[in-house]
Amino acid sequence: PRGVMSKADVAVKTHSSEELSEVLAHYEFHFALPLVAHERLFGGYSGSNYRVEGADGRVAVLKMMHSYNVNDVEAIAAVMAQLPVGGLEGGCTALPLSRRTSGSTFAAS
Repeated sequence: PRGVMSKADVAVKTHSSEELSEVLAHYEFHFALPLVAHERLFGGYSGSNYRVEGADGRVAVLKMMHSYNVNDVEAIAAVMAQLPVGGLEGGCTALPLSRRTSGSTFAAS
């Protein structure tokens, strides 16, 4: 079908510690700063998922979504927020963004 990519067609991007810190700071996820550790997680068809750990020991998953518009990211976050409501445990739910930038392609969860 037109517009459908196979997983092999999607470029895998690995982000540096500096890039991840910049995104966390931009969206004011200060609990994860300074970033003391990060690890790329398996999966991510059209984005990159990272386990991030802040200096205070808290751990979160940062999802970098590539080529998505803000409305798509917000729709995905809304679906993710319903996971615990439906009784699904262990799924990542989106944290509310304290700062929104028009045209952003980043989401944190």
